[in-house]
Amino acid sequence: DAGDPTVIGAYINATGSSNGTATSKGLVIDQAAAGTADTNLGLQIRSAADTADYFSIDVTTSGATTITTEDGGGVEADLILDIDGDIVLDLAAASNSILLKTGGADAGKIYTSGTLTKLMGIPANHGIELQSNGTGDIELDSAGDIILSSNDGNFIMAKGATEFSAAN
Repeated sequence: DAGDPTVIGAYINATGSSNGTATSKGLVIDQAAAGTADTNLGLQIRSAADTADYFSIDVTTSGATTITTEDGGGVEADLILDIDGDIVLDLAAASNSILLKTGGADAGKIYTSGTLTKLMGIPANHGIELQSNGTGDIELDSAGDIILSSNDGNFIMAKGATEFSAAN
């Protein structure tokens, strides 16, 4: 037990050929369980500290993929992406929305097209708030117009708890 041991549970090295058209796949998992596909996980990684805590990836029909984190004793199974570079979400041409949900219920979406990107609250009457903590600014900067549109005609500005309007 001396030194600094390195333990590797599995090492997979797939090297393709340079002759012709080569395909190299490091790992292929075929999940096949007739009639029980809803209860199986394609890939599950469990915590060494508590096997009830895990991360899983499952693929179902049409390639629909679900990434799940599970805290067996609570709701602390965060998904943290610690990225050394950009995060790119590249939607298919037929898709144009990133849906946001809370507890399975619709909460909002980010809609994008070739000429417009919108942050939208869902369902109706779901507000959107841009908030900066401390002394951080919120800046609206546009090479074109900045349009503020209110369906009920109310525009409210405030400094702290003091509201300002055209009347005062």
